[in-house]
Amino acid sequence: MLIEGPTLVVEAFSARLNIEAVYAEVSAEIPTELVELDVRRVADGVLAGVLSTENPQPVAAVAARPHWSMDDLRLDRPVLVLAEVRDPGNLGSLWRSAEAGGC
Repeated sequence: MLIEGPTLVVEAFSARLNIEAVYAEVSAEIPTELVELDVRRVADGVLAGVLSTENPQPVAAVAARPHWSMDDLRLDRPVLVLAEVRDPGNLGSLWRSAEAGGC
């Protein structure tokens, strides 16, 4: 899966997702949390050509999609389950609402 933006890449790394590659444009600052990773530098503007967001970030990562089982769920609180979400904006809204509700 593709993770875009320094904040989300740091969060993915902190969550112990399997980060396969990190790309940063030459002018981008690398967050200190990512210095132990092998960050591949690319020319400025390259990520804008491959990312689909309106305002592409200068840092992106590729991570293996995590796989969880029912045993991994904490059933002592509400759980948000999503299927076939097509719009990242909708996902963000759902995620924030679920977090505010204690998921």
